[in-house]
Amino acid sequence: MGVGCGLSLPALTVAALTGTTDDAGLGSAVLSSVQQIGGAVGVAVLVALAARHGDGGHAATRGFSLALLAGAALLVCGAALMAALPREDRRR
Repeated sequence: MGVGCGLSLPALTVAALTGTTDDAGLGSAVLSSVQQIGGAVGVAVLVALAARHGDGGHAATRGFSLALLAGAALLVCGAALMAALPREDRRR
């Protein structure tokens, strides 16, 4: 996931700030806030899922395995959604 974030965050930043010439600072602040909140909520949900399905001790690996599978499924769904979205041709 670290490589994916490194490759996608610069493109996401450019896409989010395109067209915000007058309010680039505000756009950057909103993007940063959404990234922080999304990361915190995502980790909280995955840890709650792992804690609910783990039995404690060594059996907790079952809960974390489920949480990692759920995270991977969300990543695949996001990639499929991005592939299905219409693209705008900006080469002019």
